[in-house]
Amino acid sequence: MKSSNSPAESRRLLDFVPSIRPSFLSVVLVFVCGCLWVKNETTNERLIALESRVNLFPCVQSVSTENADRISLSPTEATVRDLYKKVQTHVSERIGYTSVSPLSSATIRLRKRRNVLNDTSTGITIHEVRKEISKQFEQLMPTKYCKSSEKVCPAGPPGYPGPIGARGPRGRRGPKGKKGPQGPMGPPGKSGKTGIMGPTGPRGEKGSNGEPGPKGMPGPPGRPGKSISAPQVMLSPAEQTRDEGGDTAFYCTVAGSPSPVVVWQFMGRTLLSGAKYLIKEGELIVRNLNYSDAGPYTCVARNILGSSEATGNLTVRGLPIFTRVPPSIATPVQGSTFQVTCQAEGYPRPEINWTRAAMPLHAGRTSINQGTFTINNLSPDDSGFYECVATNIMGTKKTRINVAVQVRFFYLAFENSVIVGNNRNHLTSLSNWLKPVTKSVNSLWKRCWRASVDGWAASTFHSRCDAKGPTVTIISVGRYIFGGYTSISWASSSGRYQYDSKAFLFSLVNKPGWAPVKLSQTGQYSSNKAYSLYFVSSYGPTFGGGHDINIKSDASSNSNSYSNLGHDYGPPSGYSYRSSFARTFLAGTYKFTPDEVETFYEST
Repeated sequence: MKSSNSPAESRRLLDFVPSIRPSFLSVVLVFVCGCLWVKNETTNERLIALESRVNLFPCVQSVSTENADRISLSPTEATVRDLYKKVQTHVSERIGYTSVSPLSSATIRLRKRRNVLNDTSTGITIHEVRKEISKQFEQLMPTKYCKSSEKVCPAGPPGYPGPIGARGPRGRRGPKGKKGPQGPMGPPGKSGKTGIMGPTGPRGEKGSNGEPGPKGMPGPPGRPGKSISAPQVMLSPAEQTRDEGGDTAFYCTVAGSPSPVVVWQFMGRTLLSGAKYLIKEGELIVRNLNYSDAGPYTCVARNILGSSEATGNLTVRGLPIFTRVPPSIATPVQGSTFQVTCQAEGYPRPEINWTRAAMPLHAGRTSINQGTFTINNLSPDDSGFYECVATNIMGTKKTRINVAVQVRFFYLAFENSVIVGNNRNHLTSLSNWLKPVTKSVNSLWKRCWRASVDGWAASTFHSRCDAKGPTVTIISVGRYIFGGYTSISWASSSGRYQYDSKAFLFSLVNKPGWAPVKLSQTGQYSSNKAYSLYFVSSYGPTFGGGHDINIKSDASSNSNSYSNLGHDYGPPSGYSYRSSFARTFLAGTYKFTPDEVETFYEST
């Protein structure tokens, strides 16, 4: 009974006694305290050894007060500095502390000076040295251990490494190293996701039709459909008149079911929308109107039930338009009937008439009938420019034709001329000028002298052409062609003038811009009626008193021949005798050397 109760009693006793079971933390703390105690003791032992070494320093002899700063402090300052360096080196080597920068010499000097001034003794004792060393060590040591005896405790040897601390933060990323060699291929990865479906393949062949299925149920009845009707068209305006150059429009209204398709037509041709025509829903716009746009425009509407159309007429008011124009030049024969037609259209309808440039029409031989112009019994005087004039209220338009009447007998007479040759223009001009003075329509003009063949001497001219009756002399100088006509015979003389009322000069080719021209006796001295011709055996053919034309003997070998229009034969309108233009009009220069001279006489 007693034995059974003893365990229970012992447990109750333990409840009142503190637990002496050691914990891990208490064991560590006991261990650390022991280490610190050992370290403290070791430090004290080393300080004692250091004090023993300091006792070896020599004592400083006393000096006078006024030399104390200069003599007694210098050895002590050097000794303390050397001792500081040795202790710092020794301590740093033993405990691994980072050296602390020494005190500046000025600080030590100031501190020593204070000690000397305050000390009345004549020397430095070991106690003072210890005290100074303790101060220096207090500054050098990061931690000091002091006892009541004021002994300085230097640092002992390093203790055992402590437990590893917590992991510090991650340092900065170092520079990227060189690329290492490629490692061995790893195992294949997991299969990826299913890709996008590819394009559909070609369609297979159609299978055979199956058997028809059973008939389905009839559907519900559908809604009643809309009523249907044939197209109906209404066009406006039905008639319109517009001026040339403007725009106009037609409007087409269409009804029908299904909705009809609308088409526009002009003169049976289907129109398309573009630069000329603009087609909108039920509207046609015609732009930039001209006479060719006049006519019927039709709107045609069609659906499944048929078609319907409506037409509107457009009239364009504008200038006349020639539908038939005469040729630019016509060469009818003298004595024949000449007829030419000119037609024009427009709105209002133009009136057609014929006029002659700068001259009236010959009343007895010309007629005009519905644009056709007729000249009966043509003569050289009918040569010239004629104009067809079409006129209405919008304006006037003209077209021109040049009529050059051909004279046959002159062509035959001058066909042997090397200057005129077969040039129809030259022959036509000569025919116009010579027709009034010829003796008969059957007259022929024969050559009596060609200077390049018969000779250039004046005597040759007179021997071949004197007493021949009416003559025509033609002269060429470069591109210039000119000459003169006289109705009386040439004669040899010692020098005399002769008047001829029918005589005249002419120019077939002259200054640029001038047409062939006949020069009558209207010069400055023509009223004297005395100087038409000059007869002298030493000159070739000579006209006028000044002279208007003078051909010297042997003219091809000299430049003594000359022309001076205006004395008896009038120069072109606006120019006077002795002017530079009058002197150079016929030959291009005042004095000249002719290339050829020909003289023809009239033979009946």
